[in-house]
Amino acid sequence: MREFGIECLSSAQVSRAARLLDAELEAWHNRPLGETKYLILARH
Repeated sequence: MREFGIECLSSAQVSRAARLLDAELEAWHNRPLGETKYLILARH
């Protein structure tokens, strides 16, 4: 973290960062994927 100029973090800061990351991950996980007409899977 020192590389980013952060010497220490409180537990509250870590919890807040984790909540923000959880929200971002949830939004990405639930994003619409659009329509796929064909899906071809090949095994090599």
